[in-house]
Amino acid sequence: MLYQAYQAHSDIMVPVRAWAGAAIQAFGPINGFAGPAHVLELAPRLQLTPEQQMRTEALFAAMAEQAKAAGEALIGKERELDRLFASRTITADSLVRVMTEIGALQAQLRTAHLRAHLAQVAILTPEQNARYAELRGYHSGEHRH
Repeated sequence: MLYQAYQAHSDIMVPVRAWAGAAIQAFGPINGFAGPAHVLELAPRLQLTPEQQMRTEALFAAMAEQAKAAGEALIGKERELDRLFASRTITADSLVRVMTEIGALQAQLRTAHLRAHLAQVAILTPEQNARYAELRGYHSGEHRH
């Protein structure tokens, strides 16, 4: 769960940083959409061309920058929500406002990751995409619920 590791009220957002690359983008790889971080890890086994390597590195850097910005903003909003409750100044209106902002930031964070998966598939050949799925333990992009 996202907020498992409570150390103190001021540290409730520590798990968000670890969570950023995990659950929020899982839909991509389990459905055959490779992610740039794992493609870079598997580059020798995927036999990336120098151009594919360069494009994947650029894609990863852009995704990381967008995700970091959204993630830091999300942490700030979560802290604001905590402060509103802790100070007992929260109102129904401020709750709706902050939760709406948190939802939008969560969407930005997920979109940054999933957009990178969409772009990565276009960088790889169909054979490399299939090999990626095999190496990651997915079977041709199919999964069972």
